[in-house]
Amino acid sequence: MSWLHLIWSGIWRKPVRTVLTAASLTMAFALVGLLTPILVLFAGRVDLTGVDRLLVQPRHSITDFLPVSHAAAVQALPGIRAASHQTWFGGIFRDPGNSFPRWAVPPAGYLAIRRDIVLPPAQRHAFETVRTGAIIGELTARKYGLYNRRGV
Repeated sequence: MSWLHLIWSGIWRKPVRTVLTAASLTMAFALVGLLTPILVLFAGRVDLTGVDRLLVQPRHSITDFLPVSHAAAVQALPGIRAASHQTWFGGIFRDPGNSFPRWAVPPAGYLAIRRDIVLPPAQRHAFETVRTGAIIGELTARKYGLYNRRGV
């Protein structure tokens, strides 16, 4: 009788115990795999960009609107340095299949809050003065052929 045969017969002497042990080990590894991202999040490796910014929005959907007067009410609260609003709107770009998020914003007030949006002075001036101006990300610009070598 070999050691392998002896171990195998010992393992299957009580099959219910073997199955439950295997199931508990599988569950333990699954939990470690699923909960590790949460541990990494709590470990402090979090991007704190915009941590001093508070967003207020309707509870139902981004397509619902809060009154624009709420921006003035929020601005009047103590400790608030700036307030602005953004309004989601539907629309299409060139054909109905092109869909990406679009928000209408007051240019100067919005850029004062969103310091993470960095624009060259000429582009910032154009966005603030041209009524139909827009800011789009590089990936979206490349996707729709709006990006040239100068980044304009």
